[in-house]
Amino acid sequence: MTPDPALLETIAKAEKASLDFRIKKAAEHYKRFCKVLNIDIGKGDTKDTPLRIARMFATEFTSGGSPTPPFNFTVFQPEGKDLVCVCGIRIVSLCAHHHLPFVGYAHFCYLPRDKMVGLSKIPRALKWISKQPTVQEGLTRQALDFMVKNLDPHFAALTLTATHTCMSCRGVQEHEAHMTTTALWSEDNDNDRFANTRAEFQHAINLWYQTRNVL
Repeated sequence: MTPDPALLETIAKAEKASLDFRIKKAAEHYKRFCKVLNIDIGKGDTKDTPLRIARMFATEFTSGGSPTPPFNFTVFQPEGKDLVCVCGIRIVSLCAHHHLPFVGYAHFCYLPRDKMVGLSKIPRALKWISKQPTVQEGLTRQALDFMVKNLDPHFAALTLTATHTCMSCRGVQEHEAHMTTTALWSEDNDNDRFANTRAEFQHAINLWYQTRNVL
């Protein structure tokens, strides 16, 4: 059954109105927050800062991770059963502890069984899942679980390496440190059986770093 375009338009307008209302209310609260801390935001370049902050959090830092993605994660029959690796996906997320960003690269691989997905859907999914307050360990597992649920592969792995501004801009102020987390999934929970696959994935990651000379 084809959805009614008029109904879809009505739903979209209602969702936008709800988002605009929440952004407006959040901006009002942030303005009061700044006032309590004696931060002057009432004039010049800072006049619209509360609204900018509220919109940023609503659309960039807290808009992801819902049960249903806002795009079609379309799968199709694989033409081959070889390992698929996608390296160097830029990730921006929000530390759940301090509400400061952490930024890095995600590397994902899967060994297809009966499903493959279009290349662009992999970074789209990972970027969407990242748009929420979280910790890196949980984000890595949540993202891999989403991929496994939708692809049903023989094996899948996700590695995320990121720098955390909550550690570089405050507290210990460690500017060069980065954190790496890896989540693995294999059928029958038999990771040892896929040791060669894991080595191939690590080789793909190493090659990506070597050719780009990045973190």
